[in-house]
Amino acid sequence: MDVTKEISFMELMEVDGVRKHILKCFEKFSDIENLTKTCRCLCLLINRDKIWRDIMWFHDYPYLTVKYDWGFIKADETRILENIDIIKTKCSCKELAKGSRYYGETVTNKKQTYFTINLDIGINIPEEHTTLVQGIAEECMLNHQLRSDVEILYFENSCDIQQRSLLIECLSYMKHDSVKRIIQSVNILQNCQCLRNPNVWARDIFGGFPNLNEVVFYRPGENYQNYGFFGNGSTIKYIIKSLGKKRNGTIIFEDARYDDNDLVRNVEKIYGYCDRHGVRIKLEFGLRNNSNIKNFINITSHGNARFSIDNLITRHSLPINYSTPFLESVEIFSLYENLEKLVINFSDLTIINNIKDTCLSNLERYSLRNCRKLKSVELNYFDEDN
Repeated sequence: MDVTKEISFMELMEVDGVRKHILKCFEKFSDIENLTKTCRCLCLLINRDKIWRDIMWFHDYPYLTVKYDWGFIKADETRILENIDIIKTKCSCKELAKGSRYYGETVTNKKQTYFTINLDIGINIPEEHTTLVQGIAEECMLNHQLRSDVEILYFENSCDIQQRSLLIECLSYMKHDSVKRIIQSVNILQNCQCLRNPNVWARDIFGGFPNLNEVVFYRPGENYQNYGFFGNGSTIKYIIKSLGKKRNGTIIFEDARYDDNDLVRNVEKIYGYCDRHGVRIKLEFGLRNNSNIKNFINITSHGNARFSIDNLITRHSLPINYSTPFLESVEIFSLYENLEKLVINFSDLTIINNIKDTCLSNLERYSLRNCRKLKSVELNYFDEDN
């Protein structure tokens, strides 16, 4: 147990040694019963109370532009750092300043910091490369007092394919004890020039995030066609190797689709590598229509570790317009043994009435009983006018 951080009474009582020591102080069972009643009554009293707090809702969306100032370049210029400008938007700086002066409590929205980083350097001097990357990481100000409780780091990059690798390096120079999830665009996997430097391979990219256990890749655009393209595979392997040092390390691919053939093929390639490093893969599927839903069959990976794409799907979202696709979908969902969340969007509520008798007459066929890890089912209705 980390004694340096604040813990709740419930967390304290979950520690076997602490709980047993406290219970030894009670001579009678009735004393233990009175303790539980007191705690329960105290909880009810607090829930009924109107507790006033001065709270500022903090929306953290920093935008950084790293730009080379070509206006001052000289013919014999050999140093670039003097001409590098790291510019922050006035809006994000103003929000940080406002929160720092606030006398009450600040609460970070979703416990998330959403970084947008625009790299427009266009030149690189190897001797100054490390100093440049460290400077960018420092300017992100991840350890600002208002970000002490941040658990999610979201990175959106606005740069060409050659410069995206700087964001991978920046992470290796960042530190934060509370961060549990890092979200990056999948296009960062396509090219990583920094990995050509053996010194980068020696660094632990996530060494500064002791509680990190999830790395998420998202689709950068609705019509993005290269979602499953991992380049030569060096970047994703670098991430897997570092994530393997974390407890319950997991890689998640958001908004995957059944026509992402490259993604399915490349996930099959890295599955064995993930298995060797103790890293889990999760796929979160989202469909725009119900015409292309299907299930995958078992595949043998290059590492000879047998797996099924079905067993990697932990979240599924799809629209339902007619009763027949719904029944077909329920049958397929029964194959997803590791499904944790299911989201279904209906456009016509009469679908439920039409299929009710069919489902009840054959529960063995139309049920989610095989989805033993299912935690949440979300049903949404959208009418034609909205």
